[in-house]
Amino acid sequence: MCNLDINQEIEDKINTFNQRLSTASASFFNAFEDIKQLMDEDELALFNKHLAVIDERFDKLLMIYRPFIRRYVQANIRTLLAQDKIKAKNHD
Repeated sequence: MCNLDINQEIEDKINTFNQRLSTASASFFNAFEDIKQLMDEDELALFNKHLAVIDERFDKLLMIYRPFIRRYVQANIRTLLAQDKIKAKNHD
């Protein structure tokens, strides 16, 4: 497997991770929509402020965590490739 294939596999895994996070985040916030319809304006304003804080903190966590995930995926794929090379070499 050439470096281009390895890099593409890494990017594919990271993109899948990011898509799943986005879906999870959207699901989290969508879960509150029915509840928000039951609130009066004052409660809704406070609730929206809390949701905005949660969203901001979630984004900050992702900014911290995404580089770690990238390094983990890179190391994991390279390890798996090295193991495959060892297996292939042992079969020869």
